[in-house]
Amino acid sequence: MVIEDDVEIGANCCVDRGGFGQTRIRRGAKFDNLIQIGHNVEIGEDTAIAALAGFSGGTKVGRGCIIAGQIGKNQHITIGDGAIITARTGVTKSVEAGKLVGGMMPAQDYQQWRKSQVLIRPA
Repeated sequence: MVIEDDVEIGANCCVDRGGFGQTRIRRGAKFDNLIQIGHNVEIGEDTAIAALAGFSGGTKVGRGCIIAGQIGKNQHITIGDGAIITARTGVTKSVEAGKLVGGMMPAQDYQQWRKSQVLIRPA
């Protein structure tokens, strides 16, 4: 496991050591409380992660990402540089760089998700 300079890790976070490679937290990453980082995960520089996030093994997160709270990710996916993932999102596939995704499960384009919520909102 490699944790680079200027990384902030909140209370009750768990960073698993790598099984077949290294788990790496790059410079300037910021973790809130209660975050699970699985084996062989790589978190990019200056990425901010809110509470109750979970990263399955082999996930790669790019630079400058913003990841809101209570999200989960499938294993062996890539989150591109500058991507934003809104709260309570289940990410099952890789996310392109600069993309804004949200929704419960699975993650989808945030604007499309908002439009769908108008159609199915409770009475």
